[in-house]
Amino acid sequence: MKSNFEFLNKLWPELYTLGLNSEKSLYNDLDFCKQSIAELSLKILDIICENEEIDIKDASDLNEKLDMLRESDKVSSDIIAHLSAVYK
Repeated sequence: MKSNFEFLNKLWPELYTLGLNSEKSLYNDLDFCKQSIAELSLKILDIICENEEIDIKDASDLNEKLDMLRESDKVSSDIIAHLSAVYK
């Protein structure tokens, strides 16, 4: 069966691997699945900030990164909400 994350493989193989890991572990290792999804979300956040030229190097944690992304006003609040929901 093909992965739901296959479409990421060409441009972002690291995202594909994280998504694939989460898929494979969904039914047998929920903690690993959650960890993979969290890493996937964090990597997506980094890619968004890089592409939108938002400097998050000085952010000390995820919440600070999300605040900087929110303040930039370059990304919809829905995307920010989805990224932050993974960590609640």
